Amino acid sequence: MQSTGFHRLLGIQVEAARPGWCRATLVVTADLLNPFGITHGGVVFTLAEFAYGVAGNASGETSVGLMTSMTFPASSREGDRLMAEAREMATGSRTRHFQVEVRRGDGQVVGLFTGVLFRRGDPLSQWMTDAKPMPMPDIAPIPFEATASASTAATARSGEGQG
Repeated sequence: MQSTGFHRLLGIQVEAARPGWCRATLVVTADLLNPFGITHGGVVFTLAEFAYGVAGNASGETSVGLMTSMTFPASSREGDRLMAEAREMATGSRTRHFQVEVRRGDGQVVGLFTGVLFRRGDPLSQWMTDAKPMPMPDIAPIPFEATASASTAATARSGEGQG
């Protein structure tokens, strides 16, 4: 599977992968810290999401994300080596369910990720070689004014925002 520029920018490396499983790593640099001096949660999430994506697509069949969630039970800091290990936990006819643990080098869990992939059924090679965008359903956009008005009306009806 090809790596994107974003993952290379973060320094993510795939150590090993096979269908339904992946181990990916990165070393936390000063550029990846939040204002509190700990690793930005988006970096930990991206490492986990990358491992889940590689594990889910390693079979060569295209799978795309449907749902993800993540908790952060501990933190990491500059110089820490983070390792994400993605494991497929269940497979349906159209969905694949994964768990990813992200650990520091000392073994402490810093991220617990859950994700569901949708199995498209087409070959991954089609998307790795073609420059065309993924086909999208023909859905008419909703004007912003209509959504803003509906939201304001719903808030007024519910009594929210009133002191």
